[in-house]
Amino acid sequence: MEKVKIRKMLIEAIVEVSPFSAAILQDADEKLTKETYLVDLGINSIDYAHIATILLEKLDISLPLDVFTKTNNVSDVVELFYSLSEQNSAFVH
Repeated sequence: MEKVKIRKMLIEAIVEVSPFSAAILQDADEKLTKETYLVDLGINSIDYAHIATILLEKLDISLPLDVFTKTNNVSDVVELFYSLSEQNSAFVH
């Protein structure tokens, strides 16, 4: 899956989980950069676990949530899920 699609899925998950973040991300393409930290969007650890779960389900990946504790900005999250989706598709095919 392309990184652009994963980024879009991340934005959708953030908006779904956090109404506060949804208000910040009304114009996501301009306000959400690779360096944007999730905490700066008002995402706490519980929200992040929920966001990670949403992305895992959408990408059909099964991993424990503690794998995601080292990612804290948009770029890290997109890179991690991109890598996992590539590994998952290679394993399935």
